[in-house]
Amino acid sequence: MSVSSPVGGPADVASGGKPPSLDTGESFIRQKSTMLPAGEAPSFANSLQKRSQTLQDKFKIYHIPEEVIEWCVKAFSLYSPECLHDIDPWEMKQALASSGKEVTDADLYDMLRDQGKVEGSTAINFKEFASMCWKQYFEPIVIDDEVRDVQAAFEILGGGNDGSGQVSVDKLKTFTESTELTIDIDKFVAEVDDDKSGLVDYEEFCQLFKDRVGDTNLHTAGGGARP
Repeated sequence: MSVSSPVGGPADVASGGKPPSLDTGESFIRQKSTMLPAGEAPSFANSLQKRSQTLQDKFKIYHIPEEVIEWCVKAFSLYSPECLHDIDPWEMKQALASSGKEVTDADLYDMLRDQGKVEGSTAINFKEFASMCWKQYFEPIVIDDEVRDVQAAFEILGGGNDGSGQVSVDKLKTFTESTELTIDIDKFVAEVDDDKSGLVDYEEFCQLFKDRVGDTNLHTAGGGARP
């Protein structure tokens, strides 16, 4: 079933057909400071920080770091100068693009859906915008020890540390025998090795050890010597 995009907007904006531009970091502050009357430029960075802190308190979004809140303030204020008025999905997409975060309609739809903004009103307030940006662009990916063990074992056997490459079946057999893991490698490879290459990629490797991630032998092998 096709789903219509929530993103829509005028062909042109006030800036003459382009969304406002936004440099991230100090260059943005310098650019904005040159637009202020003499004597007011040094206070721009402080006013941005104060506004970020005020909004963080107002919406009680303390789980998002202050520097991310400041980034969100810069982006959101392109269409809501004081960040107190809602914006629509089209404005959100343009604000993200101007902030260096290009987003497709499909990705934006997913972000809105996760925030519960697809059914009913799609008006987006600052808290919702900051929460979506934090989750989509800034929230650290947590990798637990068990997944890390599988990644380390894959790398030890010759795979890449980014999940690239493949591991030979012969190395897998030697590995399971030396670590006393009771896995029928031949049976597993027969199920997943469609091209009969005798090689296992990272996804297949994870599938092989998905029920073994808590095995102490695998944990030991993850930090052991290369076979």
